[in-house]
Formats: sequence, C-alpha cells, structure tokens
Amino acid sequence: MNKVFLAVVVAVMGTLASLMAAPVKNVTVDHSSKEAIVDSFLKASAYEDGEALWQTFLPLKLKKQRDLQSLKKSSIENYFRGCPASARAELRKIVNTPEWKKLIDEYLKDWDKYIIKVDGKWYIDMWKMLGQEFSNVKIPPCPRFVDHSSPTRLVLSFLLSVYYENDKLMWDCFSPELRKSAEAKTGGKAPRGIARATKQSMPRNVLVPAIKVAAFGEINVEEGVLPGMKFVKINGKWYIAPAER
Repeated sequence: MNKVFLAVVVAVMGTLASLMAAPVKNVTVDHSSKEAIVDSFLKASAYEDGEALWQTFLPLKLKKQRDLQSLKKSSIENYFRGCPASARAELRKIVNTPEWKKLIDEYLKDWDKYIIKVDGKWYIDMWKMLGQEFSNVKIPPCPRFVDHSSPTRLVLSFLLSVYYENDKLMWDCFSPELRKSAEAKTGGKAPRGIARATKQSMPRNVLVPAIKVAAFGEINVEEGVLPGMKFVKINGKWYIAPAER
C-alpha cells in the first residue's frame, strides 16, 4: 500500500513522455559543493545514469527497505520518461564546455534553496522542491466516499484516507476481489488502524506533496507507474489491486 502514494510523488518529476534509449555512462557523484552536486545531477540526466541521479537527491528515511527501493525505482523511471532523449542529447553536446558552466549557474540560481548540506555532503532536496512547487494547492477535506472515476482521482482518495487516518475510505479504494480475499481475517470490515499505520510509516514531507500533486488535477497517474500495484476497472469504477507476481 505504501508504494501507491510514494509513486505519485515522483510522477510530477516527469510528464511520462515516451522513453527513448540514450548512451549510458557511469557518472561519479560529487557531493563536495553546490556546484558539484548540480554538475553530477546534470551529467546523470545526460547519460541516463539512474543510480547516480538517485544519489544526488537528499536521502529519504523509510522504515521498510522495500518501500525505499520502490520509491527509488519509480523515481528513476519516471524522471527519464519525462526527460526526452532530445534534451539529453543536447546536454551531452555541451558537457565540459563553457555553456555547461553557464547551465550549472542557472540551475544554482533557481535551485539554491533546495540544495542543502547534510553530514558534510551536498544534496538536492527534491522532496522540498515538490512541496514548494505545489505550495498553493490546498489539501482537500476528507471525502465521504472514494472517487472511482479515474486512477488519478482514486489515488487522491487513497492519499486522503492516509492523511485523515480513515480506515474505511482506504479499504474502499481496494478492489472487491482483494477485500474479499481478506474477509477471513477482517470479517469483511476495514482493518482497524490500517490508515494510521500507513501514515506513521511515511514521512510527512512525502505524503503532503503527494496529496497536492494528485489534487492539482493536471498530472495523470497511469497504469504501470506503481511498483507492486495496479489499477483495475470493474463495472466502470477504478480500484487498486496487487500486480500479478
């Protein structure tokens, strides 16, 4: 379940355009200065080095390692889907040229407040960046019912169920088949405390931006974005279900 809303956060990092192959080159991430971390970020983007890209982001602490790995995988995949091959090609043309230094300076000017130093190393606080980008979007009140009209509206209902710790709302986001399979343990009812437990396992600086991204209404959540989960449409309504193993 945690993987559902984690993936929504990173969806804003790209427009989910078609992913085209690009030359892959191992990039060494340099955390020694603001300039160095931006340089590393741009080179990781240019050469499609997902591992290096992830290392430029401020580390996110999650209680479960599998959730961290799901977030990492989604972040990298969605970023490169939203970074066209043509843009990456243009970056590679100017690496180690005077234009490259100018590009770093431009990024530093725009991103200065998102580049922070932790334990002697510089990182890009992508999570803070997302929160700032959607700072004007208000968190909606807790809905009475799940909105099953589209995957995006469904995910928003799920996120709000976590935020407001509403067990029944969260339970209703899942497919009837999934709920039925759990009836023996739950008696057909939402497990008590499931929403609170999910909320407590997630950093607030991820949950809140995730809600705002979904509430923004102009970013679609598509099938295949959620590792370990999928969307299913039953009788005209969208639900969340586990992906087939």
